[in-house]
Amino acid sequence: MKHLSMSRLFVLLAMGGTIVCTSAQVTRAGNITVNAGYDLLQTAGTTQFMGISFTSVPLNTFDFGGSIGVKTVLKTDTILQRMSDAVVSASGDTVRVAEQLDALQMKSVNPYTGTDFGAPITNQYLYVTLQSARVGGGTISTGYSDITINSVGSGQSGTFFSHLDVFYDIHAGSLTATPIFSNSSTFMPLSLDSSNNAWQNTVPTGTNSPLINLVNYKLNGTSTLNDFWLAGAGITHDSTGANHHDVVPADCPEPGSFAMLAIGAMGLVGYRWRQRAKKS
Repeated sequence: MKHLSMSRLFVLLAMGGTIVCTSAQVTRAGNITVNAGYDLLQTAGTTQFMGISFTSVPLNTFDFGGSIGVKTVLKTDTILQRMSDAVVSASGDTVRVAEQLDALQMKSVNPYTGTDFGAPITNQYLYVTLQSARVGGGTISTGYSDITINSVGSGQSGTFFSHLDVFYDIHAGSLTATPIFSNSSTFMPLSLDSSNNAWQNTVPTGTNSPLINLVNYKLNGTSTLNDFWLAGAGITHDSTGANHHDVVPADCPEPGSFAMLAIGAMGLVGYRWRQRAKKS
């Protein structure tokens, strides 16, 4: 069993946080506008650092508040919110918008045994959550994104740089266990940067993500022209050499899976109806 040192933990969480990268959505109304909205992201594979691996813990549902309310987000484990619209006057311009990390859930791939957090921990999984997820609330993880729009129209796309100050809790045994470690702005502060990331306004080929109006889909209220997605398969974040974390748009069950479930349910109903008919 490997022991998790505080230095390893810091690097691990730094990588986990970099899965939280920003995105952009574009509306044209005189100037070029990047709409406020959310990115629903999912850890691809595991976060690997110095022999210690963390993996995704799906949120399943999330309360976006206001008129949107609680929505099914399925395998999403990270949610990043752009707090306001960003406006540029011409293609190629860059603008900064405020961001907020609304959700992050991760679990160690293997149980942990050690004393890095004070009291001995024996053969328990470690969990990472945000302090803002505490009952009653906690310190909010905030930051900003510098969004560049390189092309406009039906093929709108560009690049972005993201910075986040992440405030996290470490739990042993479950997501809801009392935190065994928490950082602060003065104790092991965690600032994350991710640069040269590409975005586009169309859903990448092969992506099967939850589409929620006014969250990550049809942000202008009527069409997908202004939507943002990570370009290609997603983003790879590197820390030092072999250390890496991949993030992709959050996945959901294939439509075919729902179809098969529906067909199976219909078959069962038909079978029961025939059995009843025979008895009568």
